Amino acid sequence: MIKTYTDEFKKKISGLVVSGRAISELAREYGIAKSTISVWNRQYKNSGSFKKSDNLTDEEKELIALRKENKHLKMEVDILKQTTLILGTKRQIICENANKYSISAMCKVLKIPKSSYYYKKKASI
Repeated sequence: MIKTYTDEFKKKISGLVVSGRAISELAREYGIAKSTISVWNRQYKNSGSFKKSDNLTDEEKELIALRKENKHLKMEVDILKQTTLILGTKRQIICENANKYSISAMCKVLKIPKSSYYYKKKASI
């Protein structure tokens, strides 16, 4: 079972470390691993927050953004490859790849409005 602690509790423990209490003593007293207390203390010193996103370095944030962009570009390339293979209308390409990518993403890549994909011609009378 995973224990979760409130931010107030983590601040209390970090405050005790800053005030001079030994990490090993706090670990025994509260039943928390020494490494956990060290991580909390480091996070609180760095950003005053215990959220992972607040404690990322600039390099880590840039890496996450680059990976996201890379994934998006790979998707665009794959969709454009499909357009050359299928040689159909843009709507057909979207229909055939709907299980792989979102409709809105494919519409952006193929530069068509989403509404045109969902539009159905009325039957002529």
